Amino acid sequence: MRPLALAFDLGGTWARGAVLALGPAGPVSIAEHRERWPSPNPSLAEASALLVAMTTALEERADACALPIGVALAGQVRPQDGWVHVAPNLGWRSIAWGAALRSTFPDRPLHVINDLRAAAWAEGTWGALAGASVGAIVSIGTGVGAATTIDGDPLAGARALAGELGHLRLHGLSRRCGCGSSGCVEAYVGGRALGERVREEAPAGATTVDEVARLAEAGDAAAAAWRADVALRVAEAVAALLIVVDPEVLITTGGVLRRWRALGPIVEAETRQRVPVPIAAGLRWVHDGLGDDAGLWGSVAPWWTGRHSAASWIDGSVDDP
Repeated sequence: MRPLALAFDLGGTWARGAVLALGPAGPVSIAEHRERWPSPNPSLAEASALLVAMTTALEERADACALPIGVALAGQVRPQDGWVHVAPNLGWRSIAWGAALRSTFPDRPLHVINDLRAAAWAEGTWGALAGASVGAIVSIGTGVGAATTIDGDPLAGARALAGELGHLRLHGLSRRCGCGSSGCVEAYVGGRALGERVREEAPAGATTVDEVARLAEAGDAAAAAWRADVALRVAEAVAALLIVVDPEVLITTGGVLRRWRALGPIVEAETRQRVPVPIAAGLRWVHDGLGDDAGLWGSVAPWWTGRHSAASWIDGSVDDP
């Protein structure tokens, strides 16, 4: 196996870490640890302290030290220095995350990457997007995001903001999003937003998303209609991505789709009706792909692939936006 690396996938609800080695078929986990964030909007100090604690625990379990670190973050990350423009589900805006990490881990190789771009990197190297000239991945989790691959490499975009599908604003909708805008896809179908909407709207008298799912499966008309509305909002966003990118393969993944299994096939059917026939006919749609592991694997892919274009190598210096 290749030398070890320490991988983190920082989502809106959980921080997950693992010591990974590269085996013949892809990364292999040597040790794993997961922690819920200490607060809904953790401070920079809280986030740094949590990563230090997780690093210590993981390296002790793996009998390793001073490993290179890759961090996949659910947010808009500037490539050259890891500056976070916004991470809505962490409550972060204009945060010098890369500089904080470099200060916390001063003597290690270190980089930061957007979580969906990391997942795309992993899928393009070891998963369902490998071999595709153009591929795409969409995640519906606490937040909503997407990424595109070209010959296996993730497309970052001119400002490293390619794939911010969750912040596509839907016409006629006004629900406030964590990014500060209104009417965003994420404000209607992200996991946190779905929980809020159920409590506010109480479809079929339900108080949780799981309850709506059970009622819809049991044939309750109101619950089924609410589920159909969620699927429609997701499909509208995914169809827009497909029309722009025209991928060979699309992966849909994320905690919401994983937990609400019946939603995925409905989203696929609705989406295929909304794109040109050649795209619908030629598209290979994969449900979940590498799943939860994709962000972790992709966060440390640069050391094993030799491709660094989408990674944010951190030297500690920061330029204000």
